Amino acid sequence: MSGIATVGVVGAGAMGRGIAELAARSGFGVRLHDAVAGAAEGAVATIGDTLRRDVEKGRLEASEADAVRNRVAVAALDAVAQADLVIEAIVEDLDAKQDLFRSIDAAAQAETILATNTSSLSVARIAEAVRDPGRFAGFHFFNPPTRMRVVEIVRGPSTREATMAALQSVAARLGQRAFLVGDTPGFLVNHLGRGYVGEALRLLDEGVATPAGIDAIAKGALGFRMGPFELLDLTGLDVTAEVTRQIWKGFGEEPRFALAPVAERRVAAGLLGRKTGRGFYEYDVDGRAVPPPPVAAATVDGEPPPVRLVGIPADLVPGVTALFPPGLVTTRPDAIPIVGPIGTDSATEARRHGLDPADVVGVDPLFTAIASVVGVVGQHVAAVVRAVASAGHDAVVVRDGKGMPAQRLAAMIVLIAAEAAARGITVPADIDAAPRLALAWPCGPLELGDKVGASRISAIAAGLHALTGEPRWRPSAWLDARAEAGELLAGPAAASN
Repeated sequence: MSGIATVGVVGAGAMGRGIAELAARSGFGVRLHDAVAGAAEGAVATIGDTLRRDVEKGRLEASEADAVRNRVAVAALDAVAQADLVIEAIVEDLDAKQDLFRSIDAAAQAETILATNTSSLSVARIAEAVRDPGRFAGFHFFNPPTRMRVVEIVRGPSTREATMAALQSVAARLGQRAFLVGDTPGFLVNHLGRGYVGEALRLLDEGVATPAGIDAIAKGALGFRMGPFELLDLTGLDVTAEVTRQIWKGFGEEPRFALAPVAERRVAAGLLGRKTGRGFYEYDVDGRAVPPPPVAAATVDGEPPPVRLVGIPADLVPGVTALFPPGLVTTRPDAIPIVGPIGTDSATEARRHGLDPADVVGVDPLFTAIASVVGVVGQHVAAVVRAVASAGHDAVVVRDGKGMPAQRLAAMIVLIAAEAAARGITVPADIDAAPRLALAWPCGPLELGDKVGASRISAIAAGLHALTGEPRWRPSAWLDARAEAGELLAGPAAASN
């Protein structure tokens, strides 16, 4: 093992308390400190309450709970610094973290390993505050640490192999899956997560759909357990906005990471999510989401009219056809034309086939588990929505704009993952595993690219780049090379490049 028996934790907020509890449950002696008077004592009491509930529910023997509780002690900073491993979990502020580590470094033993739980700041910059940066690394847990069995071990430019090995050993004892990553903005998980929440905010900013509509598409079409706006409300929009800004700045104001203006406006208005009672949704005093008022269903007198598919690729025709009742899809010239934009909008796709956009309804032909319906004539859209509903499918009406929502979410997720692979932040297998475990994604981002097809993701990005001129949709050389070679993004060939 690592030879580490005692763990010091500085910062008794939700993360620090969770790390302390996890370490105590794993058999480590824990020394907990917080600069705010009474905060560490309060955290220990909360840990005791959690252990007591576990005993009441039969998850833990009373003697085991007592042993865990007795392993956690409130201590002065100098005593915490004497632990074998000291983990900092204070506010995300570089100056504050450097000041803290100067104090810890002055009191620590020479062999003590120092680690920061930062989620977005440079490990190298924080390590400037210690005399021996070789014993310093990032040790980034996810909230709550006792349930999210994932940790990122971040190597700084001076971190020694022995330090990395010791932290890997500690992670294994804690029951955490460790991902070894370089000291890049957002590390791995937060870096990859920008594609999902960042693009959702862009869609909202452009008025493409409501938060509930975008969440429904993300869950229904892409299989996410939580919609992006449900997730933003859970984590707090202010937290997400700050992490996004740090990553954006860290990558030289990379357009793919730019924060949508709507996020800044909502943060300024205090619409932060569950913790303020209102974010993209409203919450009651117990933190439960208040159901939004029901939206009246679209109605059309009589039977839904027939539809005809125009310009939809042959391999996608069965999926689109299955959205409608049997026999409704026809070739009759008077049927409502249905186009399937890929990397473009419905109006552009209609004109490409010599049709008046006002007479056409668009659906996403790639993601048909839930129908994304686009059109400018209310009656036509209502008729198509009713037809889809009569076939037993859900539908979300979205505004025609810069591409279909599910395609944009998927493409940005894959593009950011492809660039992470190209930069060598970590291996493709970990690029896929990390968001599955830490963010509960239904599949890894490179796996998503393989499911859709690398060439189709590349085509979506190229189409959106041509449509919008926005540099965030520029091609990815890493992605395009694999698309052209017919290679899997998550396959062995990717790992060897």
